[in-house]
Amino acid sequence: MATDEQGSEEHGVAFMAQFTADDLPVTVGQARKSPNWPQWKQAMEKEMRSHKVNHTWDLTEHTKDIRNVIGTRWVFAVKYDSTGKLVRYKARLVAQGFSQIQGIDFEDTYAPVVRYDSLRILLRVAAARKLDVHQMDFDTAYLNSSLTEEIYAKHPPGVNILTGDVNDDDDGSHQAITTSLILKLCKTLYGLKQSGREWFGTLRESLQRHGFQQLNFDPCVFAGDVEGQQIIIAVYVDDLLLIGELPAIAHTKKLISESFECKDLGPVKYLLGLEINVGKEATTITQLAYAERVLERFGMENSNPRHTPVDAGTFPHRSNSPTDPEHARTNQQLVG
Repeated sequence: MATDEQGSEEHGVAFMAQFTADDLPVTVGQARKSPNWPQWKQAMEKEMRSHKVNHTWDLTEHTKDIRNVIGTRWVFAVKYDSTGKLVRYKARLVAQGFSQIQGIDFEDTYAPVVRYDSLRILLRVAAARKLDVHQMDFDTAYLNSSLTEEIYAKHPPGVNILTGDVNDDDDGSHQAITTSLILKLCKTLYGLKQSGREWFGTLRESLQRHGFQQLNFDPCVFAGDVEGQQIIIAVYVDDLLLIGELPAIAHTKKLISESFECKDLGPVKYLLGLEINVGKEATTITQLAYAERVLERFGMENSNPRHTPVDAGTFPHRSNSPTDPEHARTNQQLVG
């Protein structure tokens, strides 16, 4: 992921698309009408370059014997640091995996991710042993994994499929000569049901090749000896947490970077919505920035704090009137 899209890259960046979900474009057409279209277009162009470098697909003729062609769409998001500062616009081309047919387009789909209790245990171990904790993430992780199934997909919306250029308008003139062409996928595209599983298998094989062993208590935690020192790695999709002595961590980063394109985020600051402060005396985990965003979203940022949400001894009465589904969903989001 390049760092020239919106300011400089900062340590501890986390993907927080849900923060501005109501304001983000849903389609390319909406993105074009946005005052931020230059940034969205730049993000789309970067994504298309990644697909070209990774050889994600081949163009092929749409023949009658091709039974299923999966749709594609763009997902737009923004990336924030732990202070809530916007650092990057992001556009991800995803497959509409809901149209995949089991037995034809995929078989197994399960992919593990590190458990939150495992993260807390590992941070406790790091604090007790006074180890360093660093973070890395992968650029377009899923594009590193090859497909075992034969899958076809439609053109990316808003893109000239022959050149890879992003269109500023929607006249569709370039599509006239490519109506018979579709994408034959070579790599796992985001949105495919098996992508997470294939990527985890690819990463696991790479780590095991470098001498790391998958631990029994959590399949997403790996341990190994690097430069005579133990390193522990926790995997959450495309995020890595590395725990150990600094020389061993640096060597491990080099090993991983030789196999995948990734970013070194330095000492961990922000991971999976958790703000992590590794200090000399103690390691703390908080979600202050997330809590503040929730309060702002529901107009409660100026509310006064209370030790309890309601007065002691007060019990709400169950209403017998029908509940508006949208109101119920909003209330669930607030409480959850």
